Amino acid sequence: MHSDKLYDIRTIERNIRKNLLSRKDYDKYLGGLKDLTSNLELIEIADVLKDMPTVEEYKD
Repeated sequence: MHSDKLYDIRTIERNIRKNLLSRKDYDKYLGGLKDLTSNLELIEIADVLKDMPTVEEYKD
């Protein structure tokens, strides 16, 4: 199994249960990841739902 798929967050618990990977190896992998927080960019998301009626308002 390709390592990207082996360590995929969506399947990691299953891969550990199936003994495709040990918890120790997974923890070692996580510890070896680079800290990329300096690359983050904050974005503002518009609240597109703010003007929509609530369920209670819609019933009226």
